Amino acid sequence: MAKMTASAQMFKLDVNGKLLVTTWDRTFRIGRVSFRSMESYLHPIKPLSATAPVAIGGVGGSGTRVVAHLLRELGFDIGHDLNESLDDLCFTALFKRQALWPPEEHAEELQESLEAFLSARHQLVPSGTTELEHRQRAEVMIEKLVAEDAWQEHGTASERLPALQQVGTDKAYWGWKEPNTHIFLPYLLRALPNMKYIHVIRSGLDMAFSANQAQLALWGEALLDRPVDPTSPEDSFSYWCAAHDRLLSFLPFARERMFLLRFESLLMQPDLVLREVARFLSLDINDQVRARWQGALRVPTSLGRHSEQPPINIEQDQSKLLAQFGYSI
Repeated sequence: MAKMTASAQMFKLDVNGKLLVTTWDRTFRIGRVSFRSMESYLHPIKPLSATAPVAIGGVGGSGTRVVAHLLRELGFDIGHDLNESLDDLCFTALFKRQALWPPEEHAEELQESLEAFLSARHQLVPSGTTELEHRQRAEVMIEKLVAEDAWQEHGTASERLPALQQVGTDKAYWGWKEPNTHIFLPYLLRALPNMKYIHVIRSGLDMAFSANQAQLALWGEALLDRPVDPTSPEDSFSYWCAAHDRLLSFLPFARERMFLLRFESLLMQPDLVLREVARFLSLDINDQVRARWQGALRVPTSLGRHSEQPPINIEQDQSKLLAQFGYSI
């Protein structure tokens, strides 16, 4: 099986539980937000580094932590200022901000955030930046974050300062896990031309009834172009559809750099999915790592939870999107 092409690949299961590969062509629906995302690729972005990190994202609660555990097992440095879900809180502080929407209109601020992040996690950027300049820059950015009152995680934004003021070391295998990464993917893929991205997908119907609706509250109005109710399963499902419709619009530009990983397929056929992830990352996985990681996999009791809830209204385009990802109504 070849690695992901310009049309990209994604795993799903047939009715007998057999793992299949779906190839995306270029006929996906293009909504208003998706078209704007595609247009953003037409604007030149200065590459900031030749480093090749692996980033993990998805709608919150999709199972991104499982993939972050895998990267750790493979020897990747995924950061040290992490929360219980293994989110890189340096990335969270610098990027999880409504002030950066829409991304295509904030390239200068995104560059500033990414330079600070790379300097703390990998190596000083831009070239010639001194350690003192880096630490002063981090302090200014935290002050800005506090002024925006944008921090939504446990603790305080100021607690991120020591990690952001660290000077990273050049390493071959590193990356981060932060679900909101997909929001800034058009910028990140161009600013880091060797970056690879793994997007974890879980059924939008199950996600509609998740307790984690942080992304809906933060980005829902922007992606849906209307007010949203973070307690509404219908709004949650609509956000899931909009986020993944937008994600699909990136694929013609991402070539072999995006891997769409279906959480349910990972649980049903972990060995086969693991081989494809290893191929995507151009890595070998030894039997010990494979066994240790697979042994830690657990099927959550919330799998299929939507079947126990009142049905939500599903539009025709949303139904087609579910089917494209291998989900039935």
